[in-house]
Amino acid sequence: MQLSTLQSRHNGQTAIEYMLLLAIVVAIVLVGFRHYIPRSRYETERSFNMMSIGILGAPPVCNKLLDPGDCP
Repeated sequence: MQLSTLQSRHNGQTAIEYMLLLAIVVAIVLVGFRHYIPRSRYETERSFNMMSIGILGAPPVCNKLLDPGDCP
């Protein structure tokens, strides 16, 4: 075999190795996101609800317009 043919095969092997590494990293990231996104969504909703109570105040105990029977 000639030197140029060996060099060409080596470059091709290197490119395939990089593509395999990239595919493995992408797979790990996707699996991580699959577990991370629902957890972060729950925490975000919980934080938003706590902040809205702090900004708007506690929800009303009763609503005289909608249900006057439960109000003192």
